[in-house]
Amino acid sequence: MIFMPLFSIILSIQSDNIENGDELNDNCNNERNKMMSKKKADNHIHRCCNEILICTLFE
Repeated sequence: MIFMPLFSIILSIQSDNIENGDELNDNCNNERNKMMSKKKADNHIHRCCNEILICTLFE
């Protein structure tokens, strides 16, 4: 009969870990999205700078 309370404790710990895992996944996804947005912005800036440099070379 000791197993039933122990089993319920294990299940509650697992459910807490699952909820924390979902929160962690959300945080990771948010950080990844921020990094991708910054990378896209940086790429756009570099592309514009390269176009300006090319234009000045042919003036």
